[in-house]
Amino acid sequence: MKKLRQIIESKSDMIDTSDWERVGPQMGSNPGGVFKDHTGKQWYLKKSKSDDHARNEFLANKLYNHMGVPTPDHQMVTHSNGKLGTASPMMKITTYNPNSESDKTQIRKHFAAHAFLANWDAVGNGEDNQAHSPKGMMTVDAGGALNYRAQGGPKGEAFGDKVGEWDSLRNPSNRSAHKVFGDMSPRELVDSARAVANFKNSDIHRLVHAHGPGTVSDKDALVAKLVNRKRDIVGRAATIAYKHNLGEIKDIDAKDT
Repeated sequence: MKKLRQIIESKSDMIDTSDWERVGPQMGSNPGGVFKDHTGKQWYLKKSKSDDHARNEFLANKLYNHMGVPTPDHQMVTHSNGKLGTASPMMKITTYNPNSESDKTQIRKHFAAHAFLANWDAVGNGEDNQAHSPKGMMTVDAGGALNYRAQGGPKGEAFGDKVGEWDSLRNPSNRSAHKVFGDMSPRELVDSARAVANFKNSDIHRLVHAHGPGTVSDKDALVAKLVNRKRDIVGRAATIAYKHNLGEIKDIDAKDT
């Protein structure tokens, strides 16, 4: 098997925001605001806690998009101090309605993707991380996915090979997420897992090594973890599918026996 080419992003490839003008307030828990670039285009700019935080969030968006989950059009940027951040063009969005069954049904389609990426803040404490957009129901902020909590603390061993989020995102202790995911049907759970099951290991490797945080060894470890998490989700979904006669669900990389 050919070794996949590793793409390394350098800071010279990023958009320089040092001459952008602030024109609007911070949204969310991380420093940032609405800025205007030299062409007059407006962006929401987030100042990440570190370069690894910026890369972690950027990677999460790439992984989401590969599974068909809409996110803002994120760009990696550099600030005047040379540190990395993220920015996305401003667009018209409307926060989902917690009392709308139709809205909740749309969000549930991406449940397994949120669990796979360990996005504990998938819905948001203020129920503001899911919104209607020109792309459909969008995950507005992926800062709580993968290695870091929404406010920046490392998850450590809580982000492991087993997908505890399959249960915790449906648990009443996570109030906002439970309101959306708590009463998902077996079919909704299994159908949401198909996007994860169809995520090729080679694509996980390519995206993590192109955009992920840390050293090459760190990226290899993250790839291995995500592959194991995919297998765990497929196993959970397959058990439900068998029990409720919902058809087969299989890891696209599973070897036929």
